[in-house]
Amino acid sequence: MYLVSSEVKGDDDSKKYREFVDTVTPGQKIIKGLKRDWKTLKRVLSPNREFSDLEALWKPEIIPSHCDVLIIGGGAIGSSIAYWLKQKIYRDEFNVVVIEKDPTYTKASTTLSVGGLRQQFSLEENILMSLYGAEFLRNINEHLSVPGEPPIDVNYHPYGYLLLATEEGAETLVQNSKLQNSLGAKNVILTAEKLKRMFPWINTDGIAAGCLGLEKEGWFDPWSLLCAFKKKASHLGVQYINAEAKAFKYKTLPGVYDRDMIPAKKLNSVVIETEDGEIRTIEFARAIIAAGAFSGNVAELADIGTGEGLLS
Repeated sequence: MYLVSSEVKGDDDSKKYREFVDTVTPGQKIIKGLKRDWKTLKRVLSPNREFSDLEALWKPEIIPSHCDVLIIGGGAIGSSIAYWLKQKIYRDEFNVVVIEKDPTYTKASTTLSVGGLRQQFSLEENILMSLYGAEFLRNINEHLSVPGEPPIDVNYHPYGYLLLATEEGAETLVQNSKLQNSLGAKNVILTAEKLKRMFPWINTDGIAAGCLGLEKEGWFDPWSLLCAFKKKASHLGVQYINAEAKAFKYKTLPGVYDRDMIPAKKLNSVVIETEDGEIRTIEFARAIIAAGAFSGNVAELADIGTGEGLLS
């Protein structure tokens, strides 16, 4: 492995990673893989080992040099994307790789969320997706069960959502409710008086109306859902790698220009750094950013919002 000088944009840190050239040979990959296997075997056989459900999924496989789809972020969104891709394109040669820098998920949007599910939106697409999500959770074992594993329980409690509105927003609440019910959701509009009778602990001062979900709304355990998605995705052949995306590399598309006549370029690889400090490059056909609250930082590595033309 070595660095070569080239004209790249970005700060000094990203420039260092963009200039990285991966020269690991097939033989070296095999040796590295055997070392990782031996390290993991010792951990597994240790009488003091303590693995969580998710730690067991970080297989010490050889880091691939390329893949069809690279997903940056292995939370609920990234793992869901990985699952659906492999579910729809179930071929061994279709390679999906997920990069996750924090396998403990201590700062992940998934595990820090309250796990709420509702259909009370104003956009038709959001309502329909939420209705599908409710059915998915209700029948989760039909989708995410893995042979030999115990049944999945995400503690789904469809006990309703209650949204409140002042006089100014009451009409919008009513119109949204009509749309939601027309698409299959079940909720009802309540006056302030009815709210006071049903929920005497709620201070209804200044409240004109409320919308109460009657079914398919409620809450669930995000951690359990994440574990289920990851186990199923791994079972389908998705590879999870504990590493952080540090920079993207491009290839210029000959004869292709954007609307400002700037030569077009295409992302085709990412430089990652593993938990052991190893720097590697993975080429991809498609990359998906699913890094939650850190997605903006990853997008900047790809010059999104900072580059010229279409990237501005």
